[in-house]
Amino acid sequence: MSKENDEFIDNVTLCIDIGGHSVRSILYDSHCNSLASFSETIDTQRPQKNRVEHSAGQLLESLTMTLHRAIDFSHGHGLKIKCAGLATQRSSIVAWDETTGQALSPVLSWQDTRGRKWLERLKIESNYIKQVTGLVLSPHYGANKIRWCLHNLENVKTALKQNRLKVGPLASFIIASITELDAVVVDVGNASRTLLWNYRKNTWDKTLLQMFNIEQSILPVVVDTRYNFGQLRLDKTIPLKLVVGDQPAAIYAIGQVARNRLYINMGSGAFILRLSEDKDPESPLLTSVLLRDKEQVILAREGTVNGVANALSWLQASTGGKKPIFYKALVDTVSSPGYFLNGVGGLASPWWDAGFESRFVDCDSFEEKTLAVYESILFMLLENYYAMQIKSLPEAIVLSGGLSVDARFNQSLANLFGLTTYGFADVEATARGVARLLSQSSPGQLLSGESVFEQAVCFSPRKDRLLESRFQNWREQMLKQIRESHDT
Repeated sequence: MSKENDEFIDNVTLCIDIGGHSVRSILYDSHCNSLASFSETIDTQRPQKNRVEHSAGQLLESLTMTLHRAIDFSHGHGLKIKCAGLATQRSSIVAWDETTGQALSPVLSWQDTRGRKWLERLKIESNYIKQVTGLVLSPHYGANKIRWCLHNLENVKTALKQNRLKVGPLASFIIASITELDAVVVDVGNASRTLLWNYRKNTWDKTLLQMFNIEQSILPVVVDTRYNFGQLRLDKTIPLKLVVGDQPAAIYAIGQVARNRLYINMGSGAFILRLSEDKDPESPLLTSVLLRDKEQVILAREGTVNGVANALSWLQASTGGKKPIFYKALVDTVSSPGYFLNGVGGLASPWWDAGFESRFVDCDSFEEKTLAVYESILFMLLENYYAMQIKSLPEAIVLSGGLSVDARFNQSLANLFGLTTYGFADVEATARGVARLLSQSSPGQLLSGESVFEQAVCFSPRKDRLLESRFQNWREQMLKQIRESHDT
């Protein structure tokens, strides 16, 4: 057998991606090409308004099924998995019993905003919070969800009294559940989404812990992105070597990361990122911790649109289960789409209004409403780009995620931004990003190596005065609705 084939067999990575609708375990070869992918859906419960949950038990069961299938596939095909990596949604949290490993709470999704009313009393501290965490005071982040569990779940209260409680980002629960690591740990990127992590000092912030009345002892120990997270319980020959947030992973999917590009990943929500060392506490956007290694911390300016795939699901549910049509099938056929003021999942950057009520303006037919939802995503991404206020303009946009398969949507985005935009056929950006990071000696380095831009579809910007005019009209409607929301 050739040396090249030996490398193929012996350098397989197992990449785990836990999203809002499914969990995936994907095998990649040494060139980050997908060999096999295994997925299972996870259910989302919405027991009350502003509550969004997953069953921790069902999520683990689904994950275990995909891991079994991936490992069995590797054995059946003579592949040796050298290591594994994990990516999760950053702001989801769960509480569990450290002694038994059993979950004591549901997984409270990043979309969950049940603590919004209580959080309003901390507005006076919002400047301090933004300065030390890089985040705004929003119920989407973990601290308020942790506090809610501590105050409302009896089994959590009992475990706390008996010194058996652990609570933290979903990633920390997954690490504890699927590996044999004795310590309870989490990577810095997921920790930074709790609203408790001081990214300037690289530590849990004592002032914030006191604000939320959370004991540091129940939180995981924070470690680098690359760390010895333990051997997988299902196959003790496979070490978990890397844990990262889903959006940080996604920007590494193409193998090259540059400061002169915007990265937009569109899944349940959409996230627009640009690498930056600019720590501006006055910005309405986030300073996000992406990765950390022994040499450096990688930061980005980040904007968030909460209502993307989940906005289309919301539309489907609110119209009797009718499935939304693709953007490309609507844009030339709907003459008067009206507007959608998109607060699905809570209005995020740059306005930050978790209680904002979504509504249609001048929309009658299902097709008009669907196109209005698509356009709201385009318009909110553009608002976040304008709010970035970074001195040097980006040269291009790199797209990923499910919505990026719609070429007409990509072209409209390029037209609005006035930037060359690249889309890729492989929408599994998060898992591929994990594979790329695992292939590097240091997860903090800016990746170069093999370029995959020849695999991209390039969308050159064109003047679209109608879309630009619609954006201005939509923006006026949004600002009016936001003012009315604040007045009430």
